[in-house]
Order: sequence, then C-alpha cells, then structure tokens
Amino acid sequence: MSKPFNFRGSINDSAKEHIFYYAEVLDITDDAGAGRIKARIKLVDDVYKTDAELPWSYPLIPRFFNVVPKKGEGVRLFLYNISNNPSGTLNRSYIGPILGQDQDLPYQDKRIALGTQSDIGGANAKKAIRLVDWEVGIYPDPQDVAIQGRDNADIILTSAKIDLRAGKFVPGNPVELNRSNPSRIQLNLVNNKESVANIIADKINLISYTGQPAITFNNLSKAGLDSSGTLLQSFLGGNGELTQDNLPVGGVLHPLVYGDKLIDFCKLVQKFVQNHTHPYGQMVPDVATDESDGIKKISQFNFSEMISHRIRIN
Repeated sequence: MSKPFNFRGSINDSAKEHIFYYAEVLDITDDAGAGRIKARIKLVDDVYKTDAELPWSYPLIPRFFNVVPKKGEGVRLFLYNISNNPSGTLNRSYIGPILGQDQDLPYQDKRIALGTQSDIGGANAKKAIRLVDWEVGIYPDPQDVAIQGRDNADIILTSAKIDLRAGKFVPGNPVELNRSNPSRIQLNLVNNKESVANIIADKINLISYTGQPAITFNNLSKAGLDSSGTLLQSFLGGNGELTQDNLPVGGVLHPLVYGDKLIDFCKLVQKFVQNHTHPYGQMVPDVATDESDGIKKISQFNFSEMISHRIRIN
C-alpha cells in the first residue's frame, strides 16, 4: 500500500493543491448531534498537535441520509478555501466512509479501503464477493439502485420492483445467502400490469392502533419495538403455548383465519342444517347413518388447521 494516505494518489503531490484529501476518522462524538466528525489529513493537519484541536468536518450529504463513519475508517475531506487558509481550519466537509466492497460494510480500515476506492495501492484492490465466491442475491447487482445498511439489511430498487430485506445473508457469514428465514417485503409490478405485494418472514404481525384490541405506540415501545426481540414477540403473539386442541394462547394479537378452511367448515354446517331431521318438535336431531348430514365431520373438525400460528392481527 502506498504511504501518502492524505493525497489523491500521486506520491509527488503537494499537500496544499487539492480540492479534496483522504483523511482518517479519529472521533465521531458530536455534542450537537449534527453528524460532525474529527478527521486528520496527514501533513496538512500537522499544525494540530492533538486530535481535540482538529476542526470539525461537516457532512456533505443532506440530513435526509444518516451516514456517519466509524472511528478508524477513511473519508474524503473537501476543504473550501485551501489557498487562503493553508491549515484548513475553515469549512471542511466529508463524504464517507470509504468502503471497498459490499462484504466490508460493517467496517473497513482506511488503507485497505483505498486499495479499491482510489488509485493509491490499486494493485492491492480487493475484489467483490461476486467476482470471487459469490452467491447471487446477497448484494445488489451493478445495475440496481440500492441503500445498504451496515450489516444485514438493505433496500433494492430494480426496474419495477422494490425489495426491503433483513437477514439477507447467514448471520456472521456475509458470503452465504440466507435460504432459511430472511425477512422481506417485496413490491412488484408484474408485466407492467398487475401490482403485487409480498410479505415474507417467520412471523408476521399486522397491527392497527385502532384495532381490537387497540394497541398504543407506548405499549409497543415498552415491549421492545425498537429491538424486536423475544419480549415484543411474547407481547404480541404469546410464548408459543397451545391448548389441548393445539390452539395458540397468549399475546394481544389474534391468529389469522384461513379463509378456505373457514369456508369448508361453514359448508359442513350448511349441509347439516339443510339435511338433518328431528323425530318431532324440540327433540335432538337424528344423526344420519350414511353421513349425509355431515355431523361426523363437524364433530371431528380440526380448528387448529383453520388458523395461522404465524400470522397475527388485531
């Protein structure tokens, strides 16, 4: 790796002739909460003896996007008026972090990242997973527009589809596609005619603030909405306990009914109402020996098969 991390790439560059510089992030603690950082440009910032003396660097991208680099990562710093202000104390903006490849989104050391994202150390460029050991579907294709999180979530926009995903790769292994239980919301326009929305996950909760029962934001917040952990799932859907009839119990949400199964049961009831007979008034009905009235199927109907144990509503 070439040494001059602060320059644009050429070893013979002068430190005070550039529009932007490569810098190392040293501190991201901002008491104003504005996304400011302290980053040091090698040689240019030698005038600052301590990191605390470094001037603030402000985000170049608007606050609509929250992207703050981590300590130790690299950024590109823009100095607005270097000729009249050689020390670069006035108006610095940054864009970053500099990350080489998709598999390095959680963190990448500045110098390693520059091997791929600049002409410094270009010979040491790190290849994308898709060019080495790639499983199709983990990361966006070059023609996609995407917003990727630091770890295991992203939003991908293609020609007529939006994918919102969490758990796209096997936790702890960013090169292996999660084929077991990724969570996904997919909005699709099929053949430019029919719109389709798919929600895919182990458990799906459809919650209304004005449903039955009504659930407030405070209820959800106290149950751990932001963490979406076991406490929240227990609050919404119970602990997985079942009655003797294998019906779920607990939780504030109701199991969703399978429409086709409900219709099957209603048809059995309808058949019994139409075909049963009474020996005379107010006596219990006769039970047909040939099952023509469907009473046996009604008595043996498995209600557990009528409801979803994984999709709940209020």
